Amino acid sequence: MPRLNQFTFFIQSFNYISNGISIPSTEDIQKTFIDFPNNNIISYVDVFPDFERSRCHIYSYPFLMRYYTGISNSFPGGLFEHVRTVSLFDERPFEHEFFLRIQKSFPFMEELFLDNDTAQNRKQSYQSNSDTQNLSLIEYTSLYKLSINTVHDDYTEEFLLDAKTYFQNNLILFVSYESLQRVTYNFSRDATRTNCGKITLAINQPKFSPAATWNSNGITVVNRSIAGQFPRAIFVNTNNTIYAADKNNNTIVIWQEESIDSTKVIFGNFTEPRSLFITLSGDIYIDDGAYNGRVQKWIVETKNFVTVMNIKSACYGLFVDINDILYCSIAEHHQVVKRSLNDSNMTPNRVAAGTGISGVESNELSSAMGIFVDVNLDLYVADCGNNRVQLFPSGESNGITVAGSGSLRQTIELNYPAGIILDAEKYLFIVDRKNHRIVGSDLSGFRCLVGCYGKGSQSNQLNFPSGLSFDRSGNMFVADLYNGRIQKFLLMNDTFALSFNQPKFCPTATWNPTGITFDNQSIVGQYLRAIFVNTNNTIYVIGKENNTIVMWQEESVNPTKIISGNFTESQSLFVTLSGDIYIDDGINNRGVQRWSAETNMFVIVMNVNSTCYGLFVDINDTLYCSMAFHHQVVKRSLNDPLIVSNNVAAGTGIDGLASNQLDSPEGIFVDVNLDLYVADCGNHRVQLFQPGESNGTTVAGSTSLNPTITLECPSGIVLDDEKYLFIVDHRNHRIVGSGLNGFRCLVGCYGKGSQSNQLNYPSGLSFDRSGNMFVIDTSNRRIQKFKYLNRYCVNTSSVLQKTYSSSLTNNNQIYYRDCNKQNFYYESIQVNVIESGYYNFRGRGDIDPYGSIYKNKFNPFDPSENLLDQDYDRSSDIQFKFDIHLDVDMIYVLVVTTYDSKETGKFSILIFGKNKVILERL
Repeated sequence: MPRLNQFTFFIQSFNYISNGISIPSTEDIQKTFIDFPNNNIISYVDVFPDFERSRCHIYSYPFLMRYYTGISNSFPGGLFEHVRTVSLFDERPFEHEFFLRIQKSFPFMEELFLDNDTAQNRKQSYQSNSDTQNLSLIEYTSLYKLSINTVHDDYTEEFLLDAKTYFQNNLILFVSYESLQRVTYNFSRDATRTNCGKITLAINQPKFSPAATWNSNGITVVNRSIAGQFPRAIFVNTNNTIYAADKNNNTIVIWQEESIDSTKVIFGNFTEPRSLFITLSGDIYIDDGAYNGRVQKWIVETKNFVTVMNIKSACYGLFVDINDILYCSIAEHHQVVKRSLNDSNMTPNRVAAGTGISGVESNELSSAMGIFVDVNLDLYVADCGNNRVQLFPSGESNGITVAGSGSLRQTIELNYPAGIILDAEKYLFIVDRKNHRIVGSDLSGFRCLVGCYGKGSQSNQLNFPSGLSFDRSGNMFVADLYNGRIQKFLLMNDTFALSFNQPKFCPTATWNPTGITFDNQSIVGQYLRAIFVNTNNTIYVIGKENNTIVMWQEESVNPTKIISGNFTESQSLFVTLSGDIYIDDGINNRGVQRWSAETNMFVIVMNVNSTCYGLFVDINDTLYCSMAFHHQVVKRSLNDPLIVSNNVAAGTGIDGLASNQLDSPEGIFVDVNLDLYVADCGNHRVQLFQPGESNGTTVAGSTSLNPTITLECPSGIVLDDEKYLFIVDHRNHRIVGSGLNGFRCLVGCYGKGSQSNQLNYPSGLSFDRSGNMFVIDTSNRRIQKFKYLNRYCVNTSSVLQKTYSSSLTNNNQIYYRDCNKQNFYYESIQVNVIESGYYNFRGRGDIDPYGSIYKNKFNPFDPSENLLDQDYDRSSDIQFKFDIHLDVDMIYVLVVTTYDSKETGKFSILIFGKNKVILERL
């Protein structure tokens, strides 16, 4: 392994202190890594005499993991920008200075788990209430989950009483009730409210899920009649009140987000304002620099304007930080200036950034526009003329390029950035003005968010956008300057609420190679082509012979519904969350039909030139059709009431091998980022077309730059939860998939044939919610089900993390588990983990326990809702067991009941996994 010296790793090892075993020193450990010249190797050793154990920490630095667990007082510090989850453990006490070091080392920490039952040596929480000047302030700017369940009372006081501890966000708090009762004097101690006052900006900084998506089609909130001819500045406060500066009429227009009719207009003696900012009190700061050389404040209490800053020309950006410092970016003077609003004298402004001369150096700016100041007083500047965003750390005159031209890291190309906002995790959202779009960053880097279809006036386009603000729900408001409107782009809140299943599989995911024949032409007919399994495990298949759609539940032998229609020889179908069915009817009737679940009627929703071998409806209600005979994928918005001509999504219409061409495309898939994947059958490859791009990238098969797998007319494509590919390899008579270790054959790996472990020209693929695979085995005229063997996912490094014991009694709650209406006692337990991964649950007891696990919550009136897994094995000494992937940012509910009705008795649950498991009886 010649490149192992570039390996990124994090190792923790435990040793028992017994039998004279010597504990390695940090120097001993370092000597073993002398051949790693490309890595900075950090190591330290913990000794726990009470536990008779030692622990070694060894990791490469910079540290790229999202989790850092088991931190003790020996922790050497550093900067860990990627870490989001931290756990602390020691036999020695943690003091206030230690928590300060943790906060500085993990500035983006979201979750903190603490385990320490040793009293603090210095009662810092008491001292800080009487003498705070000797203690440093600890500001947890990103923390939203705190677990202090297993700690001494001193630490409960440290976090709930210490006047020098601040939480910016509302917290999910796990704490012992008894400990909380003691430190709050039976909930009567007012001092516990001291550190709950958040350091809050007046601007919304939502926390977004990874790969957050906005509806690409904007809603026009106001047009020129309200916001003026060229709306430039917009501000949405934390109450979702919207403020816009009308440059033409010299007014400030105010309205509530959901009530445009109750518009308020403030008239003033300002002229052509470029920017405005609203504080928590409701005071409005507005630019009046172009003609009057000042910034004015409209005081909400008196309804009067006063001058609060003298300036040389227009402020293209205004901001008031948490210390009541007012900032103004003066584009014409290539500088950002500031002054304290607490200074009653109108003293000269101080320079916050820029020299006053246009330039590209780190201390220079060129036509500075939008600005943002975070709670750490770091200043971000949209350095318009330099096509970059600059970060000026508090007190520094030299900026760091965090996006655009000149950035050390690969970011994104900007053209005249005019605005900048940070979210709760300090990810950037930029108004990329001359590229007519809004771009943003996240854990995976930068990407276009809205306005990704070029300059224009359509609902999915922008024309020189100039301002950006979020409401508290994360919806995006954009001042669309030259279109004379303000656009609202809705956050797709339930990004993963899809109609089809995208399971999360373990790295060693395995399916039973022997398929179960689900249907053998007796129900659907002999010409099988397309299948769809929705999130309720309802299965949809086209009956081509009888022109029907056949539906049945996975566990049902007989169909639950058969829908007849006037479509003919359909090749594909797609089902939405509402239950509407889109079906190909292109070969004879030149259209795509939709069956409405509400009306039971068919309507034509798309005109096409030939058969659609693949259909897909994306999260923006855009319908895609892959036309194999025309070597093209076309699309149209279902929100458009008029059936106009289709737009080209991929392909030129002429078969070819170039990156912008296709040859007989069949199956298609569109992910939540609107990336289009095409099974390019005739070219024996799978192509990825990103939004707005006409050139595709080969992600599997022929012409791929990286080694993948050989394909022969791929006819179907599905992505799992982690964007790994699952491909119907039609002429190789198999299903292949990708994973952490590359591509491999999954089922049908024994050649063409009719045996239960073989396939014969498969054409369609869909997963149920448990990860079982349904395959249309076309030439064998059957539907095969291949069971997902999740027990092969057991983590060999798992250790026993938790043992839970309890009893079911006559006092437990009762629910109906099935249609037999029998009563079952049950106990529900909330489950949280501090590290994502696979966990193994094993249940046993005097009774015959039956286990189920749910996501988010358990509904006793509908036990199938949110169900992830359930198990029962009466013949085993372990009555239930399941191995399941759990995420750190998710709540799970484990429900223990019995196989037979109204059994009572003791039971226990053993949980194995990678890290600590937190259980709380509900």
